[in-house]
Amino acid sequence: MIRVLLAALALAALAFAQDAETDYESIPVGMPEIIVPQPKFGKAHTPLMKAASLASYPHTFYALPATVDADELPDGTAMVAGIGAIPEGLAGECVYVFDTQGVDVTIGGVTARDISASHAKVVTVAVANVAAPSVYSPETRIRAWMDFREKTLPMFRDQRMVAHDAGLTPFNEALQEWLGIYRTYGNARIAHVPLLDDIRMIAEVRCPRDDAERACLKSNLAFYAAQGYTSTLLAIYGGESNADLRNTVAEIRAAGMKVWFAFSGRESLHDTLFVPPRDIDRCFSMVAPSAEGMLLGWRRTSVHLFLMDAEYGNFLMATARRHNPQLAILGEGYYGQTAVSDHRTNHLTYNMPPNVSGCEIIGAGYSNVNAAMALNGLFCSVKSMPRVAVVLGDRPYYATRNNNDKSFSENLAIKQRIERKFLEAGCIGTITLHGDGSDGIYDKDVSDNLSKCLATGGFSNK
Repeated sequence: MIRVLLAALALAALAFAQDAETDYESIPVGMPEIIVPQPKFGKAHTPLMKAASLASYPHTFYALPATVDADELPDGTAMVAGIGAIPEGLAGECVYVFDTQGVDVTIGGVTARDISASHAKVVTVAVANVAAPSVYSPETRIRAWMDFREKTLPMFRDQRMVAHDAGLTPFNEALQEWLGIYRTYGNARIAHVPLLDDIRMIAEVRCPRDDAERACLKSNLAFYAAQGYTSTLLAIYGGESNADLRNTVAEIRAAGMKVWFAFSGRESLHDTLFVPPRDIDRCFSMVAPSAEGMLLGWRRTSVHLFLMDAEYGNFLMATARRHNPQLAILGEGYYGQTAVSDHRTNHLTYNMPPNVSGCEIIGAGYSNVNAAMALNGLFCSVKSMPRVAVVLGDRPYYATRNNNDKSFSENLAIKQRIERKFLEAGCIGTITLHGDGSDGIYDKDVSDNLSKCLATGGFSNK
């Protein structure tokens, strides 16, 4: 039996290695041109620039149109101005090409792990003198995976996450940084910062991707400010640009609303939690100084998809507080399914590190829930703490899968009645979803993102 198992493992590793080799070999070193098509969103990564060495390169280089302000780049970035030929001899972690509007850009003799095109229609990339890619032998991969499974994977509390997270491989460089965090943040503690204001928050905002989304966000912020909402949740994925984050924060504050944020990601088990820690730090540095508070978990980082290790949470909190020592931080109390329950079972789970400012109450914000009984009974463990209820609506997915056949305005009125019930029962604030919680899973026109669906248009199913 053991021999059969090892043989199967060897075949799987060999297939994995051959796939990787095929990816690299399909882009021969020295090929004169490679066309990178326009990505739908964010950065389009290609495997063509994998360096032979995993050594850390000191800079990131950008090819930019002359109209781009250098202030829009991350701090410490080396900028190559203008569109056209990028000189040889660059050695950076990545080369990004922004907003080329169809103009060809030639990058010659670059040594980098990635070339990415962001919002570029067509980019021509010369790959002369590129470092040869590293290709692991099947034996090396087998040893790496076996060592990884034996020594690394058991350290994570959430073993369902281990089975699904795309970033949990021995070849993910960002994960190696996270393993260092897990070794050093186990006993980290934050100071307690009290919640000073009542919270009436609308969720959520993601950085707009184009002019249409910017206009949608502006309209929705004005709508909810007029409804009496005083703050907005900004969901951070880690790949946003500095300029987009700064502009989104400015838009929220211009609407007269306060900023809360969370390191979020899509609501999918397959999306990795282990993005480069420096990207989280960079994004937090753009948002935290102007923010009132942070949610420790939201969507991908929330309890229902991730039983967060103390080290992971400690890193998020310490990073946020480094950029704003007065930032309030909310932990989670969640009633529902998690990694340790089957799909038919709901139970109560907390993610409440020492000294957090209060607790999100999640899983009870529906019409048929008795708010007082939920707070005083089910969530009695946090009865002495400031509590902020997450309001979901009439029922789960009320505008899509479980359509209640009511208009947007009717469903908003239902949410506002639920808000009042939880405030009367003892919560100091509420976090209300813009959509029905499905976030485009069942209907792309029903999103929780204020940058995508207009409240004034109303995603009505009547």
